[in-house]
Amino acid sequence: LDVWCNEPSAMCDDDEDKSWGLSQLFGVARHAERADVFGATVNGESWLESEDFRSYPNDPPLSDEGKAQAVQLGTTLREILEGKPDATLGVIVTSPYLRCIETACLVAVHLPGRVRVMVDLSLAEHYGHDIYGDCEPLNTVRSEDDLVAYIQNNFDVDLVGKLVGSSVAWPEPLLSCRARLRERLLTYLTRGARTKKNFLVVSHAISVRASMEMLPSHGGQVIQSVGFTGLILASRAPLRSQMPRLLEQDDEATNRWVQRELSKMSWTVECWNVTFGHHWLDDCSDRAVSLAMLALNSHGQKAAPEQRQVERLLGVQRMQSGFEDRPSRENSLAPSCSISSDMSFETKLFGYGRGLTPMDPAELREYMHVLADGDEDHHHRIEEDTAMETEASQDTRESDDQNSKLPDVGMSKLMMRRLKMFSADSDPPLPPPPPDAQ
Repeated sequence: LDVWCNEPSAMCDDDEDKSWGLSQLFGVARHAERADVFGATVNGESWLESEDFRSYPNDPPLSDEGKAQAVQLGTTLREILEGKPDATLGVIVTSPYLRCIETACLVAVHLPGRVRVMVDLSLAEHYGHDIYGDCEPLNTVRSEDDLVAYIQNNFDVDLVGKLVGSSVAWPEPLLSCRARLRERLLTYLTRGARTKKNFLVVSHAISVRASMEMLPSHGGQVIQSVGFTGLILASRAPLRSQMPRLLEQDDEATNRWVQRELSKMSWTVECWNVTFGHHWLDDCSDRAVSLAMLALNSHGQKAAPEQRQVERLLGVQRMQSGFEDRPSRENSLAPSCSISSDMSFETKLFGYGRGLTPMDPAELREYMHVLADGDEDHHHRIEEDTAMETEASQDTRESDDQNSKLPDVGMSKLMMRRLKMFSADSDPPLPPPPPDAQ
């Protein structure tokens, strides 16, 4: 995993301050209220009438209300960390926009311990037509010297004096922006795992959404809105009672045991000021891994790691099945095999088709053997038959070729592929019968 870890200097291997203990934790937060919101004020006056607005109209600071929200976010995080044994935040990484930097600094001064603040250009807002219109905007981000001087003059924080990441080129497609933000989160997850440092990312609403889509527990749920200081906090920790007593006096052995146990655990996710909608996918582990691999392949600086390494980062827990032993290909964007049902999505929703019933076990087994023979002509005939209306008469069917007399059960291509996979090892589970037609 070191291939991603050549950048963030706030997470150094030789740093004496290790912040893990037995808990691994990370958070992604949106900035507080910005000064260009209707009715907002900065120091009691409208920012829209200030000289700063004329110089940087696309980079507003926090409003007075926003500063209070950022302080409240820092207080909330401190209370949360106090309730989690052995858990602290070591690093806060922020977008280069001023509202994010101010939010990160106000949070940092209210957290216990030594918290470093680092500015990452790659965590910037979506730099495309959806946000700024047809023309490329001017002065969206302040210069590095101005940002460093502003932070040092206004906040008592431990600042990493050099900005990391790279500026975003105009115009940026929306999907590319989401992949960029996911890649940065994976970068810090990897670096944090290696150096045993917990971190918080302060960015924009799209960053919270993109990060949530990679978490198996919440990736299949619609996010309706992310309010100011909206926060997702993910944590995982092995039980101290499970640690062998022989390891308690050996720090190196303890660290190895913690790393091994954490790689087997999923993330526990808590959310604040995030409004969720309906569930559209129950098990989204495959989708989360696919999004992560796509982000690493499209925005990573070097070759992406194996899929299994990414699964451990995201806390994906695979079900024990016959497919688990099959080796996974490196850098593959295809999700790994984890079948939750032998029925296709269409069959689950709409049943077996008009006037059709499921096959008995003997017919289904014979049907599967035909699929396993690899005869492409059979596959083409099956696909054509399932797409046709079933109103043809029985006499017409009997006049067809004998090899094409296969039961039509309303199966999709996906289900046929799954049946073919099952046939290589053992008899597959039978599809459940449809409800009684009464």
